[in-house]
Amino acid sequence: MSDPFTSLDQDSNGLIEWNELPLSLRDRYPNHQNLNQRQFEHWMNILSESGDEWAFSYNQSRQWLHFIVNQTLSTSTAVDPPKTIAQPTLLLSYGPPGSGKTSIINYYLQGQNEVDHNHLVDINLDKLTRHYMNRVLNRDELFGDHEFYFKIRSKWPLLARDTLIREAIHSRRDLLIET
Repeated sequence: MSDPFTSLDQDSNGLIEWNELPLSLRDRYPNHQNLNQRQFEHWMNILSESGDEWAFSYNQSRQWLHFIVNQTLSTSTAVDPPKTIAQPTLLLSYGPPGSGKTSIINYYLQGQNEVDHNHLVDINLDKLTRHYMNRVLNRDELFGDHEFYFKIRSKWPLLARDTLIREAIHSRRDLLIET
């Protein structure tokens, strides 16, 4: 599973360097040393317990990421994923909000038998974003605020989407991605 650490580790060297920290942490901790993932997570836990808002938010978001990935994958399979599928199916639904993407996909899925509904991983970035806004930020009322929505969507929900895609491909599940 992807981890938020890798999104902070911009040069992919396995360490979080001072210049890779969010600006709010750089300003407060100018003597920060390079940390590996275990050390970084430990530091976030210490900061969170001491009342650091950024670290608390990071930990809440990391917990949400693991929860949503595990929940989505566990509800998309009734039995162990088939490792022998010759060709998993990818369905991509693209269009503006309210254009009928979900309705068309549901209609399509009702009329065919090629996609194994028990192994279909349904990834909807709007639903992931709304879930994150509701569960982590407690700000569901701002879902309709486009500026706020896209700012939130581009971080943790996008990481969740990418993780789910990677896990679905790895486990050879049929995949539905709705933009």
